[in-house]
Amino acid sequence: MLQVEFRRNRRTKLRPLFSLALAFSVLLAPMFLIGCQESADGDASSSPGTKTAAPTDQPVVVLLPADAVTLDPPRPTDGNSLLVVRHIFDTLVDFDGTEMEPAPGLAESWEISDDGTRYTFHLRDNATFSDGTPVTAEDVKFTFDRLVDTTHPQHYPGIKWTSDILSSEWYDHIEIEGDDTVVIVLKRPYVPLLLNLAIPASGIVSKAYTIKAGDEGTSIKPMGSGPYTLGEWKQGAYLKLNARADHWRGKPANTSVIFQPQEDPNQTVSAMRRGDAHFAVVVSPI
Repeated sequence: MLQVEFRRNRRTKLRPLFSLALAFSVLLAPMFLIGCQESADGDASSSPGTKTAAPTDQPVVVLLPADAVTLDPPRPTDGNSLLVVRHIFDTLVDFDGTEMEPAPGLAESWEISDDGTRYTFHLRDNATFSDGTPVTAEDVKFTFDRLVDTTHPQHYPGIKWTSDILSSEWYDHIEIEGDDTVVIVLKRPYVPLLLNLAIPASGIVSKAYTIKAGDEGTSIKPMGSGPYTLGEWKQGAYLKLNARADHWRGKPANTSVIFQPQEDPNQTVSAMRRGDAHFAVVVSPI
């Protein structure tokens, strides 16, 4: 399980990024940086070094044990990549932020048939990709078709989650009912389906962009419907995300997030104490 250390010693309100080990063992990530807020009555007296709160008017700096590998949602299996993916791409279903219960994401509502084999999802009408195009049922179908069909033209090398999210043992197909409704049809009931659809690897991609960008483009220049867009990725040095003012949840509290790879745990702790970084993922004991 991924862990986070933040040098603030203050009570915070943090929206979980995603935090469940699903039945098939899903990698966990620590937090969702949107709306990271500080309690006014927090105590900052107990730890050495400079205690810094995550700012909202300057980049939030997150230290990773290694750089991201790929930013095409169904390809990465490393936590560093999935943490970044979660900020660029929305999922059909989300976690509710307090309990491990499915909550609306790009789908604002859904119904499950009495026999548990048909899940009908209704997309929200104000969700758009970062290029301004609406998220449609066709994009959702395309996302999962390319995931499960190994002969699909956009099932690019490296897609790892084919059988984990929608296993052929119980998944049958996906249908479209208008621009804003999709139906996932199962061969038999599968209770964890909604949670499978909430993990970052299930991020919804743009059909048009994925086809246009191709294999390399989708990996290093992603475009999603999430609250952040990729600003710059200098591999091995830093990866910067910029907040979207037009995201359907509203503009994120943090204007930008910078992910920096730092393999040396000593340097990680030093940066946190100096206030050069605000969060660190997986700090090794030293």
